[in-house]
Amino acid sequence: MAVKVLLPEHGLSETQLTRFKRESTIAGSVSHPAVLAVHDVGFHRGVHFIVTEYVEEGRTVTDLLADERKALPNLTPRFAARFLERIARGLGVLHAAGIIHRDLKPANILIRPSGDPVIADLGLATFRVRDALITSRSGAGTPFYRSPEQVRESGSLDERSDIFSLGVTIYELLVGRRPFDGGSTRQ
Repeated sequence: MAVKVLLPEHGLSETQLTRFKRESTIAGSVSHPAVLAVHDVGFHRGVHFIVTEYVEEGRTVTDLLADERKALPNLTPRFAARFLERIARGLGVLHAAGIIHRDLKPANILIRPSGDPVIADLGLATFRVRDALITSRSGAGTPFYRSPEQVRESGSLDERSDIFSLGVTIYELLVGRRPFDGGSTRQ
């Protein structure tokens, strides 16, 4: 088991607490081998917590890329396709449950010792069904993996935002770099 806690001494904002509670609700509403399992959620002695499955070694796809693919030396296009297909299936289960991840990126994909991927960190996720189409919020998501709708911070988000992020991850895994680099600018 792994425990994620939100400690009150870190000066909790209402937004942090809302996100944490939403993450626990959203993550606990699905069950799939490619989505990190949530076993319990609670509040004890002023501390909010989420108990999840423990992924041994805690490696992420970001670690895989940083290690120049040493962790999975068989990262051929065929292997990558099978690996990413598992991620896509997990994402499909989230989408079927009406959940949009909104921050799918290599750092939020854990790798089990078996080599199987697990989607984690649903802190920015939201329910599509309840919220209809989600309006993009300022700064939601990691810049390099954000869909055009997220970057523009206008319009509505849906499952396509996650699929865009998955596409960036696929490109990065196969090519070894993101398709677009650079900073962000505001006009």
